[in-house]
Amino acid sequence: MEHNSLLQWIYAHILDEHMNSDPKQFAIELRMTERTIDIALHKEGSAEYTLLFEQLLTLCAEKNISIDGILRHYIDTGD
Repeated sequence: MEHNSLLQWIYAHILDEHMNSDPKQFAIELRMTERTIDIALHKEGSAEYTLLFEQLLTLCAEKNISIDGILRHYIDTGD
């Protein structure tokens, strides 16, 4: 996946680093369908985009995943 937006990058980072690159399991963890996630990742500003953002932040809080660390990594890699 090309990471055109910060949300796409955060999603991909958590998927790879914390969800064993398993999009089906990640969708279950986010309480979203894979189709809704796909729409969110490709339609910035949509209701799905907002929902994915909220669910990612909630998941990070529940699983003690550092958003600060993810954002630092995003800045450090220059994406």
